[in-house]
Amino acid sequence: MTPQASVTVTTIPLVPGKITPRQKYVNVRPEPSTGKKPVAVLSGGKYVEVLGREGTWVKIRWTRGKKAHEGWVAGKFVDTVTP
Repeated sequence: MTPQASVTVTTIPLVPGKITPRQKYVNVRPEPSTGKKPVAVLSGGKYVEVLGREGTWVKIRWTRGKKAHEGWVAGKFVDTVTP
C-alpha cells in the first residue's frame, strides 16, 4: 500500500462587501471572464460576501431567499464593508 500525501487546507475568513451603489446593475459570471454569459444580475448596494480574488475579478456569495449563490464580478464593482 502506498502512503497518501497529506493535504493542508487553509480557511480564509469571509470578507463582507457590497456591490457598489454607483452601479445600477452588475453581471455575475460563472468564472472570472467575460467569455461566459452572466448567471445573475445584482443591483447596486446588494450586500455580498467576498470569497476570493483572481486578477481583477472577485468571487462573491449572496443570498436570494434562503438559497446562497456564488459567482464572479469585476473587482471594481465590489466595495468591502467594515463590520
